[in-house]
Amino acid sequence: MMLARKIPFAEISTGKLRRYFAWENFSDILRMFRGIFEARKILHKFQPDVIIGTGGYVTLPVGLATWHKKIPFILFNADATPGLANKILSRFATKICLNFPLTKEYFPKNKTVITGMPVRLAILSGQKSRGLKFLKFSDKLPIVLIMGGSQGATRLNEIVREALPELLKKCQVVHLVGKGKMSELRTIDLKGLLGPLRSEVMSGVASSQKTRSQIARYRQIEFLDQEFPDVLVASDLVVCRSGASALAELAAVGIPSILIPLPTSANNHQVENARVFANAGATKILFEKETSSEQLTTEIITLLDNKTSRQKMSVAVKKFFNPESAQKILRVIQDLI
Repeated sequence: MMLARKIPFAEISTGKLRRYFAWENFSDILRMFRGIFEARKILHKFQPDVIIGTGGYVTLPVGLATWHKKIPFILFNADATPGLANKILSRFATKICLNFPLTKEYFPKNKTVITGMPVRLAILSGQKSRGLKFLKFSDKLPIVLIMGGSQGATRLNEIVREALPELLKKCQVVHLVGKGKMSELRTIDLKGLLGPLRSEVMSGVASSQKTRSQIARYRQIEFLDQEFPDVLVASDLVVCRSGASALAELAAVGIPSILIPLPTSANNHQVENARVFANAGATKILFEKETSSEQLTTEIITLLDNKTSRQKMSVAVKKFFNPESAQKILRVIQDLI
């Protein structure tokens, strides 16, 4: 099987690691052992010189098979706190690359290397003018980008839609809702705003995103790919989850943010990631279960009204960006080869 970027791809069986009793634990143990056997066959076929694992229970069978075949194994831990699988894998890893320096306390110090989190080069080439043109937004009002991750977030989407009537009085909103989570604007009570704001009705910002009816200050889009870097740098504030990749992209372009961690993230790692940023003054944290549309609106407008606070956030978040992250990981690979 080949991925879109022509990278050979092979699947293995695996099982989830749970810290609590569940009947699935028994079948998942069997899947794990099956995955180790399958990984050994794949490794024998590919004959790699080095293996890189990005963690999680999917990586565990591969890491164990790699250790058994005595192939150098690099574990990359992107989050502030490691999960159970990574703690196990650290015993078999040759080197451990870390995104956050504070994570060193969880691993053998003689194995760890602080590399930071790589970001795709396209993120660094975003242009505000292209983002404004793509969105058909004005440069006279601030832009808030709201996204719930690659698959979107149902509750976060609901909160945002409830907040629209007040938000759209103050700013323009780009709402990345996730695949299959579009909503007709007629289901949203905009309390009379549809009249003055419906200066431009769009059947779609981009045909590939299946964008439905829009009002002049609101763009509802399933997802963005090539246009994302331009939209990101055109934004004055981002509201999003706190996965490691999302945070690295915010840091790369220095965008202030409000983070709403995914409440179901494994080992609560998104909350821990967000706390690292918040402790450095790089973001504001809200918790989904405690957040209402009124509170989200207040936090967004407060930050939009306080340019000094956003500038301080921007300076703080940029400190988390390591432009040589990919090169540092590459050097670890080269040293092992």
